[in-house]
Amino acid sequence: MASSRSQPPAELARIEAGFEALSDELAVRFRRSTAVASRLLSRAEVLTWATDCLALAESAPPRSVDAATECFQATPKVAAILDAARFLRWVQRGRALCLDGPDLSVAYFGASPRILAMLPEAMSDVWLELGPGLYQKDPESIALASRFILAMPDLLPVLSLVEMERLSLLLNRLRQSSHDLAGRCLTSAHRAFDGLQDGLPAALLSVALNLVRLNAVLAADFFEQGAVALSGLDGHRQKEFLALIETVARDNARNALLLMAAGRAAFGSIEVGLHSRVIDRTRVLATSPPAAIAFLENCPAVVSELGAAGLERWATEGVRIFRLGQDAGLAYFRIGTGDLASLERLSTRASLDDVGGVLLLYAQALAGDGVELRPAEDVPPWSFGLIRPGTTTTGGTALGQVSFPCLADVLGVDVDGNGIVFGAAEGEDGLVR
Repeated sequence: MASSRSQPPAELARIEAGFEALSDELAVRFRRSTAVASRLLSRAEVLTWATDCLALAESAPPRSVDAATECFQATPKVAAILDAARFLRWVQRGRALCLDGPDLSVAYFGASPRILAMLPEAMSDVWLELGPGLYQKDPESIALASRFILAMPDLLPVLSLVEMERLSLLLNRLRQSSHDLAGRCLTSAHRAFDGLQDGLPAALLSVALNLVRLNAVLAADFFEQGAVALSGLDGHRQKEFLALIETVARDNARNALLLMAAGRAAFGSIEVGLHSRVIDRTRVLATSPPAAIAFLENCPAVVSELGAAGLERWATEGVRIFRLGQDAGLAYFRIGTGDLASLERLSTRASLDDVGGVLLLYAQALAGDGVELRPAEDVPPWSFGLIRPGTTTTGGTALGQVSFPCLADVLGVDVDGNGIVFGAAEGEDGLVR
């Protein structure tokens, strides 16, 4: 090779003629890129660079010409990021990829400016060594890898390089079952990881990799839906619930997917303050996934019927039964949809029909006179302790159902969310007695 001081211009002229033989436009791009490269490289290095670029363009036309075009297009930005040695390695890496598949090289050069701008300098070597393990030398694998490389600039802000490698492994395992499944997951990858806290993408990928060994279709379903299922949980709880799903997935992919779906519905319906206790109960029940799934599926209905305290009583009783026998625990948690009669004994709430007779007797004793029960709509509106002007009162002769929840706490009675007031009447001072 000629020295940096004695490099003959004829060598570059010969290389330029090679580009002109392929494409006039390519020759123009080469001349522009040579001016950029000359500011970074020595004259000898410029010759090495130009030789590699021509070899790249000539390797597999017409797509190799496209690869060289992408290389020249990216050269100004890449030359501003890399030192001379790394810049030369970058071109050589793209040339090597082109020998396996020109589409790989086109994608590599096209994605390079954005990728290298995001990577710390010490990590740029990872990009300069891209290729081994990313694909196999068959058309479908190369096509998938090319798409993956093009997607990497958008994925790098939400994934570490290690997580990116795990994603590549997942896609390749899915591709062994179905190229379409792998392509589907790659398309949804950014949506799946965006918004997850640090560490959670690795956990999500770990579950998916466990699932793919058992069932590729369910693994793809989980990958696409997993992040959505976790969106109702905070970061710490997301990780805990993912760990539960991963444990279940080791034995049964379908149960893991059902557990995830049940969790998604439950955590989206119940208040955030209950999430921690629900996950703790689910962890206890996870040794029998069907019981854990049934528990999560019915949590919203139980909360609606019994409230937060009732959920705790229901769950505590169910866990006690579960520990005595998993089949009995499963039967307990599998309450029928809309059939909550079995929960009545756990409820401290009472309907007016349940307690009306007792309350009427109690009110008569307090009033010393005959009183009657009236529905809420027959009781005039009132505020805390003060009758509204211009309204009539019950005159001390009626037991009314009014919207005054604090009285329900005092009396221990709740009628469809309303309290009970005995013989409400207006005194001379305007206060309710």
